Amino acid sequence: MLPLTAILFSTISVTPQDFYDEDTVRDLKLTFHQSNWWNQLDQNRPSESYIKADLEVDGVLYPDVGVRFKGNSSASVWPAEKMPFKIKMDEYVSGQEIDNYNSINLGNSFMDPTFCREVVTYHYLRKFMPAPKANFVKLWLNGTYWGIYTNTQQVNGEFIDDHFLSDDGNRYKCDPVSGGGPGGGDSTLTWQGSGASAYQDDYQLKSDPTGTEWVDLVDLC
Repeated sequence: MLPLTAILFSTISVTPQDFYDEDTVRDLKLTFHQSNWWNQLDQNRPSESYIKADLEVDGVLYPDVGVRFKGNSSASVWPAEKMPFKIKMDEYVSGQEIDNYNSINLGNSFMDPTFCREVVTYHYLRKFMPAPKANFVKLWLNGTYWGIYTNTQQVNGEFIDDHFLSDDGNRYKCDPVSGGGPGGGDSTLTWQGSGASAYQDDYQLKSDPTGTEWVDLVDLC
């Protein structure tokens, strides 16, 4: 008869930790080589364009990732230094990924003093429906500790492919809260008439155009 320890170890599957493992708080270290990198990030907010930086995670260096500030309401914070970030792994290096993910979203828990809302909410949503993975990370900028951030999976083709038979289909970005993101409050899947133009101010297409994406959205509403 095998001893208890042998039985336990024989039944435990040891797999690499996922980038969004909830029990792991990683250090993400960004190094910018531009002397005015913060000003560049600030100036690029309207265009949502990236600047280069090196990213180190778990001792592994990922050179020349793309970095920009992210968010609309969450980017209007005080103090302004606690900005949310978006990191694009393959913006400058084709095919560069981390654990098969090419986008990193670092949130500042805007209007959530507990810092728990996003991670906890997605944890429970995933029990009932497709929802992003999320955990916490510690962010470092040019050697300076910037604090705890939420790390939330990007809802993109990779996410769709994980949960459905294929990654085909339309994806839209919207903010149903009045005065919020693209649309200012009318993106609640409500009927606004048969004309596509009535919807284009309230929804932002995030997938590749197919020629029928706005007709599809009108039909859905």
